Amino acid sequence: MDDPQQPADFEYTPPLEPEEDESVAEADPVELADLSEEPQAPLVTVRRRRPTLRLNLVPLVFAALLVLFAAVLLAGGQLVIPIEVALWWPLAGVLFAVLWLLAALVRGHPRGVIGGAGLLGFAVSVLLGTAYQVPPATTLAGITFIALGAGVLLRALFLRPTPIRT
Repeated sequence: MDDPQQPADFEYTPPLEPEEDESVAEADPVELADLSEEPQAPLVTVRRRRPTLRLNLVPLVFAALLVLFAAVLLAGGQLVIPIEVALWWPLAGVLFAVLWLLAALVRGHPRGVIGGAGLLGFAVSVLLGTAYQVPPATTLAGITFIALGAGVLLRALFLRPTPIRT
């Protein structure tokens, strides 16, 4: 291995002792940095994609139903629609909320379960107010919170391993 004929793959050279040069010792660190190599450009360039327009169907339908809700309230105040429709229109909201709740349970969407339960509580409260002449102020908060609690329980029972993502 110590054959002088073959070149060594690795030669050890001891580090050089720093010289006691006053010009280097008194130099600014900024000046020393300027003497070093120029910084290299980054090797990877990241380009950002433009955000695409995405429409979610559930919020869009919910907004359309809110507009319909406002139109029915305005038309009901003007007595333009028949009294039977004015009394039982919240039943359509109850049916929509039940369908939303069941679809969210089947698909495994925990936020949809809680949203459907909250809408169901609101729709039942409005149905009680219009069809059975119960003041909505007395039932709105109570029934909505009970329905939301039932939605949380349904989510915990049927969708236990699925976390709610924000």
